[in-house]
Amino acid sequence: MKITVKKIIKAFIPYGLLYLWKKSDSSYIPPISYRPFSRIFDKKFVFLYAGDIPKTTEYSHFDMLGLSLNRSDKRHICHNITHRHDLEDGSVDIYQAEDVFEHINYDSLKFVVKEIYRLLKPTGFFRLSVPDYNSPDFLKDNFLLKDAHGNVLFDARGGGNYELGNEKVIDGGHVWFPKYEQVKELLETVEWSSIRFLQYWDEDGSQHGHYKEIDYSQCYVHRPLSMIIDCYK
Repeated sequence: MKITVKKIIKAFIPYGLLYLWKKSDSSYIPPISYRPFSRIFDKKFVFLYAGDIPKTTEYSHFDMLGLSLNRSDKRHICHNITHRHDLEDGSVDIYQAEDVFEHINYDSLKFVVKEIYRLLKPTGFFRLSVPDYNSPDFLKDNFLLKDAHGNVLFDARGGGNYELGNEKVIDGGHVWFPKYEQVKELLETVEWSSIRFLQYWDEDGSQHGHYKEIDYSQCYVHRPLSMIIDCYK
């Protein structure tokens, strides 16, 4: 990456010092004092991973940058994906969200999907994987709390807790329980050129699983029971 004095100033000089330095120019508007995405402004290939990157060999091969809620290091930027990314339109090649969406309120995800679409280059793609609550292997687990009609209320494997009085999931657990139709409706809020469901169980009552070949060469998924979808801009 080519580093220039101008870029260093924009990224790291505190607001006040930069203002004093440029105060003679009445039209000058100082930038914010720190821009965490500045380190990738000049990268030719950008791969963003929503969440903390798993510490396994499969993920070490990819030049990806994790978007973490609490980490900021060589491989992570501290960023909440429900907020706007400080990046230009069409600046990202691959965006992956793996076992993250189910922890975010469904209505908030409509913005997240639109933001990912905005960020992707015309040749880029988005890989989404979420737990599949139509999968019989997934549903037979004893960690699930269900109501009298069999609807899932809480999944202890996803973390968090369940408040019986308020009937809601708290402390970062799964706040909704993805199924094919819900995920399809969410993704169709933007105009992808192609949405490919690579792995999922349908909801037509037949309990039939669908499995297509998954290309792991550019983007790996480590949970075999997940619903996996590739969206192309």
